[in-house]
Amino acid sequence: MKEAFYDRNWQKQDFTNYHVFDEGFAEKPKNLDLMLELGDKLAHDFSFVRVDFYDVNGRIYFGEMTFSPGSGIDPRIPKEADLSVGRMIKLPGNAQRKP
Repeated sequence: MKEAFYDRNWQKQDFTNYHVFDEGFAEKPKNLDLMLELGDKLAHDFSFVRVDFYDVNGRIYFGEMTFSPGSGIDPRIPKEADLSVGRMIKLPGNAQRKP
């Protein structure tokens, strides 16, 4: 299995999990802006959640909300990407740590 990650601006990221990095480039979903808007609304009250949508023939389908993808233990390759991704999570109150 191959995989790739993209940021909100559809810029391909230079890391993967334990799968083979997909050297190709996926076409930007036509409804990406609306999916991001909907995902932001659904995720608003959580420190972290992955919201899955599918854009099929111009229609948006909701998949799931995942609070611990890969059981929270999927490694990022390279390892430095783990810290980079982790820094994006904003924890509430005293739980916030500064590395």
